[in-house]
Amino acid sequence: MAHCTQTFPLALNLMLLPCLHETQNDITSNHLIAAQDIPPIYPTSSVKLDELLQQCRKHYFVPFGVGENYRKLIFNRKSGHQHLTTGEGISITTTSDEKIKLEPLPPLPSFKKKPTVRRILKLMAQTNDFSNLLPLMEGMVVAGSPLTNGELQEVARRANEAGKLDEILTYVGMVDRTAASLRNRAFAKEIFLGLHMAGQRSNWAGEGVVKALKQAENMAHKMEHERPHREDPQPRSGIVPLRVSPEIAGVGLELAVAQAVNDYGGEDRDAKVTNYARRVLALWDNGTYISVRDDTQKGTLTTPETQAERPETGAVTPDSTTAQSSESQDKATSVSTEAPGRGNLYSRADALLYWLPLYNGLRLAEKVNKGLDSELKARLAERLAELDSIVRDELTKTRAAADGRERRELRLHKEIGVA
Repeated sequence: MAHCTQTFPLALNLMLLPCLHETQNDITSNHLIAAQDIPPIYPTSSVKLDELLQQCRKHYFVPFGVGENYRKLIFNRKSGHQHLTTGEGISITTTSDEKIKLEPLPPLPSFKKKPTVRRILKLMAQTNDFSNLLPLMEGMVVAGSPLTNGELQEVARRANEAGKLDEILTYVGMVDRTAASLRNRAFAKEIFLGLHMAGQRSNWAGEGVVKALKQAENMAHKMEHERPHREDPQPRSGIVPLRVSPEIAGVGLELAVAQAVNDYGGEDRDAKVTNYARRVLALWDNGTYISVRDDTQKGTLTTPETQAERPETGAVTPDSTTAQSSESQDKATSVSTEAPGRGNLYSRADALLYWLPLYNGLRLAEKVNKGLDSELKARLAERLAELDSIVRDELTKTRAAADGRERRELRLHKEIGVA
């Protein structure tokens, strides 16, 4: 076997290569990335999107996914770079048989993850090309920096608006590769809002509603049984789990009612409306839903859940930017739940968005005229009256604060006939 004739500094001898007498070709052929494979990037219709994705791979996936020894070569300008640029350099081969040549990078990379990811997601939405979404999520996990709570929420939001919910639901079943866990509250809420949007796109009838209802049931089951994952955000004490939240049960109620009204002639044929109605009412009556406090008059909507999540004045939380535009999300926003102003608008938007399926389900339930117990129906009507008053009041406040600008929560309410 040919031996490497290069001499290595003592420090490099100790930390860089497993065997100093291996040739660079030996290094290339004998070192495979197995447990943390680096995903490929596929060409898109956007030159700028391709460029950003390749930057992500070159500056993040590869150097932080190949292991510490190789990473030191990549970032060590004094000693490591000469071994990457001498002769054929050094390459690694992935388990998918892709040969990747390691390239030297400055010790303090200029690559900024957060703004780059946001720009990638925005371009994916603009081009309606999400073919590299899975590689992006996998690559970040490989690099040891999975997408954050807020980034996962934005992934789901962008996909929902583009009608790509099915792809996101697939990734939920690949949590070890994507870190897309339903234990992430913001991400899970957006997933279930997407199921509402899927029902809306199908005009609340036919196969579209059947599919969305089945997906809602599957996601609720996953939420109920999903095992903890190492990347899950740590729950804060006092927060009501989403799996026992009327907001989530309300999605099932909405879709089941739509099916009964539009496909079964107003009949609760399979008792799904009854079952979801009982669950929603039980959770609501159990104190896990709306608890309007005196400070609601200042423009703050609260539930026992959001009250437990209430940050200190000026604190920034992942959920605080739920309904911001992609431009305003580029800057962290300090949110005060007490003082009037911009922060309250986002809090209100969050409530209006995630109460929407339940609100619409209660409205549609009035049209179920067979198979639904009259007493149960009357209790749903009472809850509708309570929620309707709050929603319309908050929509008025949101409309005034928006001052003519496009707001997602206003658009989604308009789609269900609540202007």
